[in-house]
Amino acid sequence: MSTLQRTIKRASRWYIQLWQGLNGKTHQRLRQLQQANGELEQRLFAANSQIETLNRTLTLSQQREVTLNQQLHETTRRYEQLQQKLAAFRQAEANLRTQLADAQQQCKTLQQDLDQSTLERQALAATAEQAADLRSSLIETENKRKTLQKEIAELTTYSDHEIQTLEAELERQQSAFGKCQVQLGAALATVSRTADENNKATAADDGPLPPLSLAEWKIALIGGHENTVQGVNQKLQQEYQLQTLVEIPSVHMPQQQLKQKLENCDLIVSIVNYSNHALTQSIAQLKSKGALRGEILPVNCRGVSGVVREILSFVQTQRISGN
Repeated sequence: MSTLQRTIKRASRWYIQLWQGLNGKTHQRLRQLQQANGELEQRLFAANSQIETLNRTLTLSQQREVTLNQQLHETTRRYEQLQQKLAAFRQAEANLRTQLADAQQQCKTLQQDLDQSTLERQALAATAEQAADLRSSLIETENKRKTLQKEIAELTTYSDHEIQTLEAELERQQSAFGKCQVQLGAALATVSRTADENNKATAADDGPLPPLSLAEWKIALIGGHENTVQGVNQKLQQEYQLQTLVEIPSVHMPQQQLKQKLENCDLIVSIVNYSNHALTQSIAQLKSKGALRGEILPVNCRGVSGVVREILSFVQTQRISGN
């Protein structure tokens, strides 16, 4: 029992020593832990402060990120627009280069045309000088022609007056000769009363024709002086009952218009010295085509009596021949 007690006492002392040792260490560890806890709390407070600072920084960073994203989006959009504008500008530049090349080609062509035009203008200037010289010559020639026409008209008027005087004298003599023929015919008729009937019939057949009349004739007069045409028309109407005289002046006239004026004429009288060659040729062509029924009678005389005499001679010949 004493051993057990001693053992228990000894164990109790050891346990107390151990407890005291452990308790001292625990208090020391506790103090260390408390000190460490205070340090941790300080560090935690500092960490919390840092976290709050970091949170604020993060918030600012997030806001900044949002702003930057927006700016990036806007910048991207503007970049795309600029890319599109750049593409459009490049296309426009290509078009402008093409247009510039075309303009240069056109400029080259225009320069060639201008050079050609300059040559043509120089040639035209030379031609204009020649034309001016020809025009001066033409004016001078025209003045000479007018002077000659005036002289010819004066000579023609004088000649017509002289010819009309001579023709009047000739007609007077022809009238006297006609009266003599009438008297001679009457004498011959008195002598031949005793002839037989055959001789009377023959004498009757060979007797004078009835007076000449142009009432059924339509005559055209080509060319001629105005006084001559008026005189012929007046004489034929008053003395030979002519109803229609178509006057064609000596100027250019289309064949169709000539055909309309001449197609129904019985006689076409062309005063050669006063007829235009082209006009005379056109009438001849119409006659060769069968477009004119009347005969063409060229006359060389100028006076009224000469033209009238030619017309009456032709009509008399036609009447005698029975046409």
